[in-house]
Amino acid sequence: MPKSATLSGIKSLHCYTIQEAAEVSGVSDRTIRAWIKDGLSAMKQERPTLLSGDALIAFIKGQRRSRKTKTKQDEFYCLKCRDARKPAERMVECEIKDARAKLTATC
Repeated sequence: MPKSATLSGIKSLHCYTIQEAAEVSGVSDRTIRAWIKDGLSAMKQERPTLLSGDALIAFIKGQRRSRKTKTKQDEFYCLKCRDARKPAERMVECEIKDARAKLTATC
């Protein structure tokens, strides 16, 4: 299974059981149950528990939005700190290989 959920298989006007939602989004059913505990709206009064496609799409998009970090023009995203930081002493190394540039800095 992929590390992140996919939106391409989810239909917005369709209702899914937990197992079906797991299959179309590409995550496990345990992940779907954890999402329900984290705030994914579900029709719990129904048996089996149903999830609307709209709610599932909105929840996944909300998760993605919350993980993004805005950086300014003079900042980098530090993988260790998981935050936007300015490079130490404003020093950056640039390595050019083929047609790609790789910028490296310490926070």
